[in-house]
Amino acid sequence: MDKNLSSILKNSILISDVIGEYITLSKRGKNFFGLCPFHEDTSPSLVVNNDKKIFKCFVCGNTGDLITFVMKKENISFPEVLINISKKYNIKSEEISKLENRNKITEEEREFYEINLQAAEIYHNFLFEKENKEAKDYLHVRGLSDSEIIKYQIGFAPRGFETLLNLMTNKTNIFGDNRDKKLVWEITKLLKTKLVFLNDKGDYQDFFYNRIIFPIRDEFKRIVAFSGRAINNKITPKYLNSISSNYFKKDSILYNMDNVWNTSLNKLMITEGFMDVILSSKYGIENIVGTMGTELSEKHILKIKSNNFKSIIISMDNDKAGINSNLKIGKKLLESNCNVMIVNPYDEKLKDLADLANHLDNSHNFIATINNYVSYIEYLINQTFKNPLLVDDKIEQINNIALLISKYSDISVKNQYAGLIASKTNLDKDNIVELINSYQNKLENNILNENNFQKKQIFSKNDNIKTIFNVNESNNVSKKLLNFQEKEINIILIMAINHEVAKLFIENLNDTIFLDRNNKYLPVLNIVRKLSSKLDGVYSFKDVIKEMNNNKLNSFFLSKEIYKYNGINTLFLKNHGINLIIFLIKEKIKLINERYSQDITKASNNSETIKILKEDHFKIKNDYKIIIDRLNKMIKKI
Repeated sequence: MDKNLSSILKNSILISDVIGEYITLSKRGKNFFGLCPFHEDTSPSLVVNNDKKIFKCFVCGNTGDLITFVMKKENISFPEVLINISKKYNIKSEEISKLENRNKITEEEREFYEINLQAAEIYHNFLFEKENKEAKDYLHVRGLSDSEIIKYQIGFAPRGFETLLNLMTNKTNIFGDNRDKKLVWEITKLLKTKLVFLNDKGDYQDFFYNRIIFPIRDEFKRIVAFSGRAINNKITPKYLNSISSNYFKKDSILYNMDNVWNTSLNKLMITEGFMDVILSSKYGIENIVGTMGTELSEKHILKIKSNNFKSIIISMDNDKAGINSNLKIGKKLLESNCNVMIVNPYDEKLKDLADLANHLDNSHNFIATINNYVSYIEYLINQTFKNPLLVDDKIEQINNIALLISKYSDISVKNQYAGLIASKTNLDKDNIVELINSYQNKLENNILNENNFQKKQIFSKNDNIKTIFNVNESNNVSKKLLNFQEKEINIILIMAINHEVAKLFIENLNDTIFLDRNNKYLPVLNIVRKLSSKLDGVYSFKDVIKEMNNNKLNSFFLSKEIYKYNGINTLFLKNHGINLIIFLIKEKIKLINERYSQDITKASNNSETIKILKEDHFKIKNDYKIIIDRLNKMIKKI
């Protein structure tokens, strides 16, 4: 809403008229020139252009529009500028009225903001006192200069439990009669701000002590809360925030939002902590806010969307938890129709943007690293398939991502993402595109929603398996057996459609790897063996179907499933088949060990029976050792 209003103002008022209220401008051609008010200027270096609606100083580099000029000159918030300019130039709208109502405060609210402002000034002054050198040194070690400390009004709450309390109430009369009466507060009013509290002993004391203090402001630049950071790791918690109140709720405030809520910023970067924000700002990243360690809420998103940022860039901590946060926040913003980008992981030794800034110690390199971002979908694909996945997990992830991609209207974008998935998973790109298009068709026809989300599978899944074996939940067939059968079917399917894979398997393995010798599909394995034993050993899927028909076998299984593997390269089929076999062997060994333990228990003290059981168990385990050795040989061949 605020940005819509700012557009109205910029289109209704000449920027030269607004800036001309503050400095003398002289016109030369299409431009206006004047002395820059943001540095000591002796020769007019500020240029104003009405057509472009911008100003720029060619000496100090300050640039922006009429809104940012007034913000910088008056040191007031973005909303306040909108209200003031609208009033001055008699521009009325419903949005202005809403903004004015948001900015109106009661006497109690005024006192709350005034107390916080005064406390911030006291904390800030404490930081620069000699006895608090340890706190200031800590900030310097973390990479902050005095310039950043002053800009963000960082302060320090000393070790005493009543330091702020005594100053705010003038309890010790250290100011004497010279103290401004308005700046002396009753204890009841300080309690409302949560800066002091009544302890268990019945005494009033400061809420913050022995902590570095970060003031937290709303979009109107009003201090609504504080966060206190321990100066060493022995103090817990590391961060202590003001108690939640009507003025401060972490689910509706973002750190540094007061500096970001303006019209010149089309991109917004979201990070985690105070230091991340401040050190990024040190190297020129001004359009950045911090979540202060809390999840991005719906209220946060509404505020972000109200400013119409063209892109949201996310960069949480540079570890596994941070990657998960990137994805979680990105998904929320994407679902809210935001254009979401995520910064790629950087040096794993660096845990966050603050570490990155200190490590690079160079504005150019820091910005280059931050600008290495990709779209949410690309980041999701890269992170999802970064490490090998079990087949079923891979299926699940591909379908989830395909559904997200299907919502894009740009065909080239969809093809790009499909190609990326294919390259990460060794799947055929055309199959991925087909999957994406199937979701798009359902979405366009209002068939697909969260309640009836039916995933089209690239590989076989239990629904088809149940059809083949006429299995339903009421049968006494265990889910574990059903899972085994699924894996076995996939092995035979791979062999049926790719003679290279079949030859490799037949040369090294036999059907002892199968847990269940079900007549529904083992005959297919025999057909594959027969075709592979021909002189050239080359066959096609059609040859398999033909042999099945000749032998009066039901071809439903293969004909329904074949498209799921069609077009997938041989290397993937080999690896996938081996993974399935390894799964079967491991599960069968588990079953054998379980049965062996049961039989030994039943045999009790019958030594002869126990001897026979042990011999059989040894022989069976040795047989499977031979199979595992053959698998290792297969892997080497691949």
